[in-house]
Amino acid sequence: MARRLLPLLSMLVVAAILLRPACPESVCSSSVEENGVSSAGGSGNSERQASSAADQEQSTESRADTRNPDPRSSILGQCRDVNDLFPAALPISPNKVLCNMTDVHNVNKTCFEEADARFFGALTEEIMSEAIVWCNLAMPNTGTTSLDSYVALGGAMPPLIRSGGCKKGCVSRVGTSTAPASISLSVRMGFQVEDLKQCEPDLFRRLSALVRCPQSGGHMDWHSLEMMSRTCLRLRKNNVGGYEMKVAPGKDGKADVRNSMHKYVAPGTILRDPAKYHYKDYKVGSAPDWKDRGVCRVWDDAASAGKDTYGFACRKDECSSVDAESSGWCLDGDFNSYIRFAHHRWNIFTRMLAGTINPKHDPVMYYEHVEAMHSGIFTREMAVTQNEQGADAPDYKKAVQRLEQMPYFSIFERMSESVELLCFTFCYDCSKLGFEYKPKKRAEVPDDVVEEVNTYHPLDFMLYKHADALFSERIEWMRKAKAGGVQCDLLLSGCGLKCGDEDKEEEERAGEAIA
Repeated sequence: MARRLLPLLSMLVVAAILLRPACPESVCSSSVEENGVSSAGGSGNSERQASSAADQEQSTESRADTRNPDPRSSILGQCRDVNDLFPAALPISPNKVLCNMTDVHNVNKTCFEEADARFFGALTEEIMSEAIVWCNLAMPNTGTTSLDSYVALGGAMPPLIRSGGCKKGCVSRVGTSTAPASISLSVRMGFQVEDLKQCEPDLFRRLSALVRCPQSGGHMDWHSLEMMSRTCLRLRKNNVGGYEMKVAPGKDGKADVRNSMHKYVAPGTILRDPAKYHYKDYKVGSAPDWKDRGVCRVWDDAASAGKDTYGFACRKDECSSVDAESSGWCLDGDFNSYIRFAHHRWNIFTRMLAGTINPKHDPVMYYEHVEAMHSGIFTREMAVTQNEQGADAPDYKKAVQRLEQMPYFSIFERMSESVELLCFTFCYDCSKLGFEYKPKKRAEVPDDVVEEVNTYHPLDFMLYKHADALFSERIEWMRKAKAGGVQCDLLLSGCGLKCGDEDKEEEERAGEAIA
């Protein structure tokens, strides 16, 4: 009898399945998972969802606190006291701008020795081994040191000020696309990109441990910058006023320099319109600018040897403005002829970022030894060849690559945006610094000068245009993040901070309603 009923029962089960009503969208999701399998398939899944919905309803009735979930519920586990998200404030890491001001945190002209002693004295082995070191490459006369003052003062901010006054901070991923510096961070610091996307509080705390190298803002090319910044927190002032490395000896009793270097250096710089930069200090009848001391001696040697000087000339008679460094020379030609003659200065920004300014990697040596630069280290043939290579020039490719990997760089002609982006990138409340950099306004550059500089500095012009476009993308990233309530995005990693203080948020909403 049982054998006769079995086929009949099987037919009834199949019919029930076929006649089952379609699962409504409100219950069964129609989304497709990452593996390509629809989450709506299968009656077992439908039963589990219905059971889960019943359980949730029962849980809701028994727990009143879940009826109106906190809008921040998705990141409640990411909120911390700001003292756990930011390191303690360090003493000011001084630079020459701050050392010539008497109204900023009582810093005076003797601050280098005093502030250096306080700064290095506050460094612990933990700070030196874990810090992300900030070092700014000072392009010649671009305002780097002044802008670097924001970082010098920002490092002295306590956590409560860095958070904008919020006692609790909630960290979360910024945006849905790839953050501007996330790939560079993942490569250089050993993070996984997925770690940055998750943005855990511990990771945020690691990224916030930025320490400005006291040598930041110095005149150096990329090679010198990277070596200095990787060792700067290990430097200590010795008895004769210089600096030497203090590294704990290894097992063999010798200094283990490699292990003493920092795991990550966050380099930065500032770019300036090449035509405006080169034109601003040139005045016919004046002594050569200090950045090109010796150019008249180079001209004199070339003219005496009967070489082409491209219309450029100097003189020693009736010079209205001379100084000791010029040896009595003053300029006797227009700016365009100087640009054509001074090939040792062509594409100086690109060469500095590429780290090929000269064998000693130091632009100061370039200033003091113009004759060697002009005649041997960077000859006219080399300069012309580099210009002919254009975007294919190795120095240009390397400069672009390094610029794109910087967590922060700035544009001189966009200073207000540069400061805003700096504060957003490093989580500083710049309104509390007591310092503001306002570059001097200068006369417009004539069109013929722009054309002349573009002709002989094509790599620098391309680099500047690329930097300006990249800078605009980062500004747009910041604007969108701020519109979503993000106060800052550490190192533009995509790991941002929102205020977790309910009272503060309510005050802000009330203020917006009144406005």
